[in-house]
Amino acid sequence: MGKKFEFILRIVLFGVGVFVVRNTLASLWPFTFINVMFWLYTGILFARLFFPDFYARYRSHLHLLPILYFVYSIWWIMELTTDYAFQGTIVIFILLVLWYRKSTFREKEQALKDEKERAKRMEQRKTEEALAVRHAFQEGIIVRDGFYNPQLDDLEAFAKQTIMKFTIDTAENPDKTVITYRRSNRWLHEFDIDDMPYDHIKIYHDGEVHQVLARFRKQSAKRFKRDKELGLGDYHRRSLRPWIRPVDAGQYDRTHIIPIGYHGFEADPRLVIGWSSEQNRNQFPEWEKLLASINQVEDIIWYTEIRKTKYGAKWTYVLTDKNGRALQRGEFVMGTEEKPVTFEWGTYEQ
Repeated sequence: MGKKFEFILRIVLFGVGVFVVRNTLASLWPFTFINVMFWLYTGILFARLFFPDFYARYRSHLHLLPILYFVYSIWWIMELTTDYAFQGTIVIFILLVLWYRKSTFREKEQALKDEKERAKRMEQRKTEEALAVRHAFQEGIIVRDGFYNPQLDDLEAFAKQTIMKFTIDTAENPDKTVITYRRSNRWLHEFDIDDMPYDHIKIYHDGEVHQVLARFRKQSAKRFKRDKELGLGDYHRRSLRPWIRPVDAGQYDRTHIIPIGYHGFEADPRLVIGWSSEQNRNQFPEWEKLLASINQVEDIIWYTEIRKTKYGAKWTYVLTDKNGRALQRGEFVMGTEEKPVTFEWGTYEQ
């Protein structure tokens, strides 16, 4: 209501201003030509101020109206005289005005085009620099068993390697945290923690379930920053093809199973799946803040299970302390009997 009132008020003030200027002009130059040109340019100004999208789309057409009227007025003057020299002078004058107008228009268009090209190059350079930063971040700092190989992110490659070690060394994490993935050959359970070192993530995946079990020291929730803080936004995550994703639920988010602050991996398919945008943007943040507040004061075991259901999938969280005592549990569901959801669920031969 406030914006609507402000819009109406601006129109009223604009109308008052037009009325004052119009009366002033009428008293100084009571000519039809001046009146018509005034109203034409008033209309153009009105469109520019209050309907910028319309003005931007039809700007060249709008500015053509006063030019056409100007040409018509000059031609009308020529009709009143038989002085051919005067008529020739008028024609030359019109041609010069049109040439100047066209030349100026071309210069403005070229300047606008150059500005767009410059902005595009700057954006491309920014992206390339960010990609270079991320590339160096991956190849120079993250190490999987002594080398970096993006192909290991593929589901088939995941099936072939049982252990993957990542060494992460950043300004926020000077102690070179080593995060170890261990592919499990059996279903996981929230109490499978007897042999779990810190910063260790167990993964199990098949055609029915995806499980993640991780152990973190206290105050691990904000160890790592997101790619967008490196100037890259969600570039890598947007390009990720999740192993698990809904195919008939409309828009979905590439959602972290464990928030990125714990591990630092923006687009790792072991830790990102396709899930409800509404839940990811509204329910998950509150839940994750609660779990982060728990991790602020004690070590945690983080267990997550995403399992196929008859009508979609169910996401289960269980947070336990270092002794396996449950601290928090949570469940999120996609798909109901009234509104089922079909998931594409990547699998591989065991």
